[in-house]
Amino acid sequence: MGKRLKLTLSVFLITGSLYFIFIGLTHGRNFFIPLVTAIILAMVMNPIANKLEKWGVNKGLAVLISDLIIVAFIGFMVFLLAAQANRVAENWSQVENRLEPKIEKVQNFFNQKIHKQNDPGQQQQPQKGKSSVQKSNQSLSSSFNLENLRSKLTGIVKDVFSFLSDLLLILIYVFFFMYYKDKFEQAIVGMVHEDKQEKTRKILSKVARTSQQYLFGRFILIIILTGLYLTGFSIIGLKYAIFISLIAALFSLIPYVGNLVGLLLAFAISVMSGGGSGELIGVVVVFTVSQFVESYLLEPFIVGGKVDVNPVIIIVGVVLGGIVWGIMGMLLSIPILGILRVIFNNVESLRPLGYVLDERDVSSGGGKAEKAKEWIKNKIENKKK
Repeated sequence: MGKRLKLTLSVFLITGSLYFIFIGLTHGRNFFIPLVTAIILAMVMNPIANKLEKWGVNKGLAVLISDLIIVAFIGFMVFLLAAQANRVAENWSQVENRLEPKIEKVQNFFNQKIHKQNDPGQQQQPQKGKSSVQKSNQSLSSSFNLENLRSKLTGIVKDVFSFLSDLLLILIYVFFFMYYKDKFEQAIVGMVHEDKQEKTRKILSKVARTSQQYLFGRFILIIILTGLYLTGFSIIGLKYAIFISLIAALFSLIPYVGNLVGLLLAFAISVMSGGGSGELIGVVVVFTVSQFVESYLLEPFIVGGKVDVNPVIIIVGVVLGGIVWGIMGMLLSIPILGILRVIFNNVESLRPLGYVLDERDVSSGGGKAEKAKEWIKNKIENKKK
């Protein structure tokens, strides 16, 4: 078989395999999302269960307590969000009253543009021109219909909380993954040759540590970011400041995209609640300051280089995760990429893929902000050594 034919066949097989994996993950999302979420959560909560066991707590009870901590955290966040969302719903009639004049202004603006674009020949046929304007008016009315806006917002909220329907299954998975952790680990180690078993154990330990450090760090950042947003929004007098702060901080789990979504949400709430241009500028200032503090002061100390995946791969992973598994796919994409980076860098034949994933030899262009961030990261790493 010639080299060209071998190359063609290899490309065909790899492309075909990736395609069927993609289709399988997409169609099996109801199975894979709870499973992958539970695996990552089990790795994150395992140190807590181990600590409880060292204190003399029975293994089953220690695992159950760790599971209940997850329930308590999720329940607390849902309670806060539901309470704030209820406030928005109670004041929805006021929001509609504020939005109606603004929607009419937008409709009038587009109508005027349509009138200007009509050619002089249409002036001799006023009835026909009127029909055209009426059609455009109806189209605009349907686009800016408040009922449609409400249903879209409801759909977004349902998407965000859709994983709660699988919460019981996730918690069951987490319990058994933690309880039978040693058995699963031994099974994975047993699949490799004896010479590589110790290395495999080290890889599994690194994978678990990466997930733990990244997610714990992100949760701490969420709490701090919520405080930063809440302080800033309260100063500028933004309504529903607690609700927006929580949502914006939670969306920060999705790199790049999440911060933009949080900013747009704050803009939308400000407009709906009657905020002026000064308030909108204040929202931009709050987000800019908060993102600077997060990226260049907090993140290097709290998260550091735990995932260390280069930005291009992060963007591709987030987009692909969103296509395959929706919002949960976007949230899970970063820890999954971090886990893959650890595995690839520690398996000889997969190291080129690890090189593609991580930030080695990636230049940021030498900007002052990037240099400051790099300096802080180096200081932290030197202290740990």
